[in-house]
Amino acid sequence: MVVYARVGETRVIPLVVENERRREKSITAELGPWRTRGGGTAPVSTVSFEPKNFTLAPCAEREILITVKIDSPQTAETGKEGGRTDVDACLVATADLTLAGCEHRPIRIAVAIVPRDCEPFRVECGCGCC
Repeated sequence: MVVYARVGETRVIPLVVENERRREKSITAELGPWRTRGGGTAPVSTVSFEPKNFTLAPCAEREILITVKIDSPQTAETGKEGGRTDVDACLVATADLTLAGCEHRPIRIAVAIVPRDCEPFRVECGCGCC
């Protein structure tokens, strides 16, 4: 699963877990730490993650909401405010979502942090003669 974001944004990541069986299932959701490709600290922090424990009735579904905040890379590395307010190039942070009690492999969630100059919305104010 890939979510695109920019530094300073807060993103909501919704997931729906479905019980396709005719038996009740107890689910425990666990989200791992956010890491860069090289295993370093990523400038992504989990603001909220609910629910972590729930029971799915037969043939039912339940929504999980993960809210993440995209920090400046400088802030994530030093723990101080300020620093760079953008990334120089695309930076990808990943975390694994494990659903114990569900017959599914961990889900890798990737947050692709793109620079502000990467495909901005363009507004044309001219007469169209250029």
